[in-house]
Amino acid sequence: MLISRLKIHIRALAWIAINDASRENGTMEMISNSEDWELEYIQSVSSNHHLYAINVDESIKENVEVEAGGLVFFNYGILHCTRANTSNHAQARLAYHFLSQDTKHKGSKPKPVIVSGNNCSYGLREYGESY
Repeated sequence: MLISRLKIHIRALAWIAINDASRENGTMEMISNSEDWELEYIQSVSSNHHLYAINVDESIKENVEVEAGGLVFFNYGILHCTRANTSNHAQARLAYHFLSQDTKHKGSKPKPVIVSGNNCSYGLREYGESY
């Protein structure tokens, strides 16, 4: 497994609970102020864009339980994850990642669509069609 040092720059994430998000059905867990930590990570074997921090004290994590329609907005450089749904209830979430134009993608990751400003093409430049 790939092990690397990572320093994540400030980016934002809006995480919306489509139905109630509880500990049992996999709510958001995070560790406040961890965006400045330099940690060792391993690459997920099931995802081309998820990393897992190793040697982290999970006793300081916070569970963010929200009702359906609730929004959690945060710097996605902080340590965060959702756990498996161990309940008999559905788990549905929606996540929007907000990146600056200088964000670099490697490999086959999707191209970000610029939705405002001088470089905005409404998806035409990125995908050949606009919205």
